[in-house]
Amino acid sequence: MRTLAVCLIAVVVAACGSTADNSNGNGGTVERFSVSGVALSGPHCPVVQSPPDPQCADRPVANAEIVITNATGDRVDAVRTDADGRFTIALAAGDYTFTPQPVDGLMGTPSPQSATAGASAITLSFDYDTGIR
Repeated sequence: MRTLAVCLIAVVVAACGSTADNSNGNGGTVERFSVSGVALSGPHCPVVQSPPDPQCADRPVANAEIVITNATGDRVDAVRTDADGRFTIALAAGDYTFTPQPVDGLMGTPSPQSATAGASAITLSFDYDTGIR
């Protein structure tokens, strides 16, 4: 029973600590909204096949950096994709531009994408070019 109480206290303290990180500088908190995305590379075969060859499918781009700027062009943050090519970040409500950075070994860098963090979940997709034709 004591272990359960200690665990519950740890959870409550951790939850309280996360709200402090969202401070707006005036003693209040700023609501954050999740923006997620994926970076994939392709093509991986020179010719499209029917039925599709699983070896030719787009592949995740690990460790791709995505720079995030606000509506005035100021850098807000940056994220890196995980081994599955995915990222998630919590941002205050507002308009943002997500700009993928070049990745060694891939020829094309995807175009920036704009998104508005708010009430609905946002999922972005960035397609890196392998240069295979």
